[in-house]
Amino acid sequence: MRNFFNSRSEHQTGDESSVDRPPERIDRLLVPESVLQQTIFGLALGGTREMLCYWLGAALSNTPTGVNSAVVTTVAFPKILSSYDHFEVVEGQMGLITQWCADRGFWVLAQVHSHPTDEPHSVADETWPASHRVGFLSVIFPFFAQLSSVQNPNWRVYESMGHGRWEQIQPEGRLEIVQGNWLPPR
Repeated sequence: MRNFFNSRSEHQTGDESSVDRPPERIDRLLVPESVLQQTIFGLALGGTREMLCYWLGAALSNTPTGVNSAVVTTVAFPKILSSYDHFEVVEGQMGLITQWCADRGFWVLAQVHSHPTDEPHSVADETWPASHRVGFLSVIFPFFAQLSSVQNPNWRVYESMGHGRWEQIQPEGRLEIVQGNWLPPR
């Protein structure tokens, strides 16, 4: 059986203090239904306040298609201060998340948050993202995720082009919802 998960040793150069490189631009992000359900539920708990979470997971290697893919395994809800149209990550929270990821060979694959209405990516979203690396994704659930479901996520997706530039992309082209159960066809 081929190993589809990158192991830490593949990226290390023998120096224990070396730092793994983040995944290249992700062409396909696999989002399990259970992760999506927990994301929507957690964001909607904010009621009429913006909420934030991060999708954590692993880059896949040796995929049969050769497409740069990653799979979300975990939803991280950091402590935040939030209001109707603003959130701020409490100091130290990103450090805790990145350490948790480093201990497991995972990465922050996307920032995910809610907006009060169906507005585009805000200046704040583009100025203070979790990552500025090219290809990093920012997923927005409008209307505080109250109108979203696993069957109809109603999400907006933006991709970092680098140097503070972001472009809206089609979710269908990049995010793939993976069913939690597989049954053989009849």
